[in-house]
Amino acid sequence: MAFRLERFIKLVIGSVFLFIGHLSSAQVSTYSFNEQLDIYNEIIGGTTAYAAPWDNHTTGSAHLASFGFDFIYNGNPTPITQCYISPNGFITFGATQPGNTLYGPLSNVTAFTGVVCPLGIDLISGAGAQSITYTTEGSSPNRVFVVQWKNVERKAMTGVFNFQIRLYETTNVIELHYGFCFPDDTAPITPQVGLRGPSNVFLQGHVNNRLQTGANINYAWFGKSVTGTANNNTMRTSIAEFPDNGLIYTYTPPADCSSFPLAGAPANLLIGSSSITTTAFVGNSFIPVASPVVQYMVLRSTIHRLMERY
Repeated sequence: MAFRLERFIKLVIGSVFLFIGHLSSAQVSTYSFNEQLDIYNEIIGGTTAYAAPWDNHTTGSAHLASFGFDFIYNGNPTPITQCYISPNGFITFGATQPGNTLYGPLSNVTAFTGVVCPLGIDLISGAGAQSITYTTEGSSPNRVFVVQWKNVERKAMTGVFNFQIRLYETTNVIELHYGFCFPDDTAPITPQVGLRGPSNVFLQGHVNNRLQTGANINYAWFGKSVTGTANNNTMRTSIAEFPDNGLIYTYTPPADCSSFPLAGAPANLLIGSSSITTTAFVGNSFIPVASPVVQYMVLRSTIHRLMERY
């Protein structure tokens, strides 16, 4: 019995060493955020998701768009190859369609696989009557899927907004691009901006959003947002608050966990070196790698289900 328990616990803790890094990447909160100003590159042509003039999509008829490549999101090993496009400034992953009057997808409870949201708010086609379009640019393995909202307006106020979502093959990076945006009202309207995972539970790491508040209000967005602290946090749009022309918000997934840390592997794993009983293991240790970038978590349990054969 002691021999079987020892082998079992070695297997469990060995698995922890191998896979704990992978498990930690399963929340969108682990995506790093960066912002910069660059040239906004409008797509010409492409496939029409919603022809102008448009408002909300017809119930149950959200447009489903294919990327043309595999995209890994939120640490899920099953590739995503398509998304639903909402006219109201976001896309969703998974089999569940967004509701036609959904304007705050990051805080919404709908069981999407994920959400990418550059401007989640009630939108309509603007005076220029431009369609919502999408395309895939480049060649394998560096293709980019782009969804574009052109000259759209917030339904509650006038003003114009241009923005895109860009999903990158291989790197699985997500970029939110903003072009010319000019709201012309003084009262702010607050859109949701960021990423969501399979639920809206912020404290479980399933929301990674932006917040414009305090000293950052009454400014254009570049450098004037912080990481959100709740799933319903928002940015602000008004005559003084809007995405800068050329603003890019970049979300980068954490690096994949290798079988062993690059600095080396832990050694001399000992379980129950002093004694093993049905309720305790005494004398447990291992030698960690002497590196400031390598961390370990060891889980112990006195409740086991032994396999029949070894």
